[in-house]
Amino acid sequence: MECWRVLKRGGILELRTPNFLSVNSRADPTHRQVFNIFRLYRMLKRLGFKVVLEHSVGSLIKPKLFRALLSYAINFLCDELSVRGVKT
Repeated sequence: MECWRVLKRGGILELRTPNFLSVNSRADPTHRQVFNIFRLYRMLKRLGFKVVLEHSVGSLIKPKLFRALLSYAINFLCDELSVRGVKT
């Protein structure tokens, strides 16, 4: 992907796209792909990015696995996906 090539190490890629559950994801005919948080996360990880989700849950929620699941659920249901990828 071109973004990986042009970013320096530590560079940040910020992505915003309509969630697949949003009406907006199908309203614009120029949208060629429809994404959910899992597909976007896997794509960025495969390219080598460290992925940071915009929407997260409180750090006091234990255990860490439960916090991660809640965070993914929030991102799965929101209208717009906002993800930050850091080039490692």
